[in-house]
Amino acid sequence: MGSKEKEKEKDASGLIGGIVVGAVVLFAVGLPVFLEEVLPHIHGATPAQLMDEPLARSPKQLASDLPSTKRSSNMVTVSFKKGAAGDYEKAEYTWDASTSDAPNSLRLRVEYHEKAPDVSPKLTRHFHAFQDGKHSWGPVTIRARDDGGVLFQVDRLVDGKTNPLFDRQIEAAKEVILNAAFDLPLRVSEQEIVDVLGAGYAPATLAKLDVMTTVEQAAAALRAIMPATLGSGSSFDVPLDHPLIPKVHLSWMNQPRGRLSSVDLSTGKRYAANRNALEACLEKKLGPPKIDVTDYARGQKDFLFLLGTLTLRLGSSSIHLSTNGLDDDSFARLFQALDACRDSGESGGGTR
Repeated sequence: MGSKEKEKEKDASGLIGGIVVGAVVLFAVGLPVFLEEVLPHIHGATPAQLMDEPLARSPKQLASDLPSTKRSSNMVTVSFKKGAAGDYEKAEYTWDASTSDAPNSLRLRVEYHEKAPDVSPKLTRHFHAFQDGKHSWGPVTIRARDDGGVLFQVDRLVDGKTNPLFDRQIEAAKEVILNAAFDLPLRVSEQEIVDVLGAGYAPATLAKLDVMTTVEQAAAALRAIMPATLGSGSSFDVPLDHPLIPKVHLSWMNQPRGRLSSVDLSTGKRYAANRNALEACLEKKLGPPKIDVTDYARGQKDFLFLLGTLTLRLGSSSIHLSTNGLDDDSFARLFQALDACRDSGESGGGTR
């Protein structure tokens, strides 16, 4: 064989060897990527598996219970099976640093470069006060992100003390976000969502409170009727299922056998545009209000409803309730009327 032929054979052998080496390197590098990115989509989890999985788990336990997981010290990431979760790609469970008995957060992530449908309307079915993509009540936060993702987070402490509702809250929140994202049937009751997530009580529920309850009994009396009540001592907040009035604040006189002294109704962002509709509804329940012109030139006025010892003032942007003592009949009548007017937040019309 001539020198030229030997040189060609050497070049061919080198080329083949380079191809083989390159293929081996590519295989070695690409196989982990393939295993990491492709196989989880084939053998990944389904939303139903997440719904069925109890949250009372350590990272190690949860990672072994569910398929296609990655685990770190305080996080487990679960990949969804391809086609099983719509635009959602992964679920992230997070444990806080203080304990590993159960995660305090679950986040559903959308596919890279994808944007899942907005789940806010589905969450609004549970939370009238769901605004700006968020529901927050005490230790509970449920959020719909701009990219279509959805998450919950529950704090383990409330007012510096162990959160007594933590276990119930994480389970209820898990079901709510999985229902919103995947239309999975809810197994948690609507009453549980109200009691542990602060979705809001019908205003008429407050009519059950005995206004003669003293400060020493206030916390127990409120939580017996409305377990989602927040606060301690002489001051408490109660979530309301009302589109215009999401919260009521109740204060007792801070003295021995102190009585309920003030009731403040917090207004939401929709109140101002729907005040006239609320006034028109309340007029049917309580009779015509008095008119207090607050700015003649601008045509501004407040509506005052008189209920025995109570005066309810509907201002242009806020509600004020003044009392000359409290009695059960007036108190109950007020909150029953507000309850009957829960649908008055749909239009800005009114009679005046």
